[in-house]
Formats: sequence, C-alpha cells, structure tokens
Amino acid sequence: MSDTTEVLERLYQLHNVKNDAELARKLNIGTSTISNWRTRDTVPYKICVEISKRDNVSLDWLLTGKELTNVNKPKTQAIIEMIENLDDSQKQKVYAVIEDEKRFAEMKKRIDQLERKTA
Repeated sequence: MSDTTEVLERLYQLHNVKNDAELARKLNIGTSTISNWRTRDTVPYKICVEISKRDNVSLDWLLTGKELTNVNKPKTQAIIEMIENLDDSQKQKVYAVIEDEKRFAEMKKRIDQLERKTA
C-alpha cells in the first residue's frame, strides 16, 4: 500500500467515512482532488496539517500511522488520577463540562465549514 493510500485510510477513519466521495464532502474538496492524489501518489500534506490543527489530531499519526511519544501523557494521567479521587457528584460536573466543550468544538467546526461554503 502506498503512503498516499495509507494517509487516505487514516483520513477515512478520522472522518468516519467509507469512500473518496464521502471524504471529499467532509474535507470540502472535489472527488477529483482525491483521485489526483491517488494517481500521482501525492500525500496531501497541507490538508493533513490543517486537520491536525483543527481537530487536535497527531500529525505524526496522520502521516505515518504511528504516535510519537506523547508529551501530554503525564498530564493526561494526572487528570485521570484527579478525577478518580472525586466523589460521584463532582465527577458528573466534570463530565458535563467535558460534554459542553465537545459540543462547542463541534459547533465551531460546523460554523467554520459553513463560513467556508459561503466565502
């Protein structure tokens, strides 16, 4: 499998799509663009960088399929330990905040997509 195909497979996975047409819609590009990437065996580096920043996804994973040592893992472990020490009521509050943040991020992403369409 070529690098381009592997990167596209990870983009499929990330965007929960099954084919080039669905991915093109998600990325707001033409299906011919994806076809050109495949034909020319060209990795869409610029789009990968944009997706990495926008969706907070590891660029290393998008491009290579491998995670490099995650510098945030100690922070993540500390957060998990803090949450584990909370009572159920406090855990519910933390969960509600996380859910709100996810919804805000999804709304922002959708607004950005709509703004790109109208631009």
